Formats: sequence, structure tokens, C-alpha cells
Amino acid sequence: MLNQLQDIAAAVAQRHEPRIERGHRKTDRLAAGAKPSEVVNRSVRQLHQDLPVELEALNQRIEDSRDRLAKNERLAREATLKAERLADNAAKSDAARKTAEIYRRRAEAARADLEAAEVALADTQAKVAAARAALAETEAGRARSCTAVGSARGGGSSACVPSHDLDHAGGMGCRAERRDRGPMGSDAGRHSSPAARS
Repeated sequence: MLNQLQDIAAAVAQRHEPRIERGHRKTDRLAAGAKPSEVVNRSVRQLHQDLPVELEALNQRIEDSRDRLAKNERLAREATLKAERLADNAAKSDAARKTAEIYRRRAEAARADLEAAEVALADTQAKVAAARAALAETEAGRARSCTAVGSARGGGSSACVPSHDLDHAGGMGCRAERRDRGPMGSDAGRHSSPAARS
């Protein structure tokens, strides 16, 4: 249903501005080879939950790749030295050279995996920084909103509860505002004492 509405809106908009194009559907982008992380949008809250786990996994992958790289380079050196020591025995020397080559290929694969993991780590760290900046901006906007609401009521910035996480989304106002409004959102009973209500 929403796809059809977007198609109609794009067709109407293109009549007035031909440069406007309808975006590609997520399924089409995935079929064209896009990574799921490029298609699926995550909220700041989801990023704060997911990215530390992803960072830890990438750090573990980097550590494992470094260990594999060091191990295979060491084994390749040992096999090369063994091949040199066995130079008088052609069959054993060839076997040691082949073993050394296998370890060199494994070391190269570990090096490539290490480089890919380091690039992914840098990308994820950039995402973390962007998510933190977005969160800081959101919190600053909430603080400004709460300060403005409190100032309008003459109450300073104390009108909002510091942990009012997403209460301003959708125009709901913070908890303190809703609590102060009384039934059905009216300000009738706000801050009144029992004597004043009777």
C-alpha cells in the first residue's frame, strides 16, 4: 500500500519537477548487490545497542587474524629453513618447500582478512562516532525543548525529567508536561493544592 502511494506521489511530483525520481525498493537494491547494512536503516538506539557488539566482534577478528598471520609466517620460516637444511635430500626438500608455500598462502590470506577487518573496524568506529554525535544532538534538542517549556511556565528547566527518553517524539511532550496537564491534557489541575481545588 505504501509503495503504491510513493509511486503515485513520485508520478505527481515528476509532472512539476522532472528531476525528481522515485527511489529504488529495498528488495531491488538487495537483489542488485547492495549490502543489507546499506539498505536497512537502524535507529540511534539500535546503533548504540548493536555497534559495541559489532566493534567487539571486529576487534576479536583482528586479534585472531594477527595470531594466524604470526603463526603462519613463523611456520613458513621454519619450513623454509628445513628445506635449506635438507637440500641434499631432494624429496624432503621439495616437501618442505611446498609446506612453506602453503604457510605463506595462509599468511597472505590472514593478512588480507586482517586488512579487511581493520577497514571494517574503521567504518564501524565512524558509525559509532556518528551515532554518538546524533545522540548528543538529539539530547541537546530535548534539553532546549525542556528548557523552553519550563521557561514558558516560569519553572526553569526543571519541567522535564532527565530520563524522558523519546517522550518528545510524536509531539507527546515530556512526562512532567503530561503529568502537569491533568486529565485529557488540560492544564486545569496543574500545580494546584488540595485547598485550591475545592
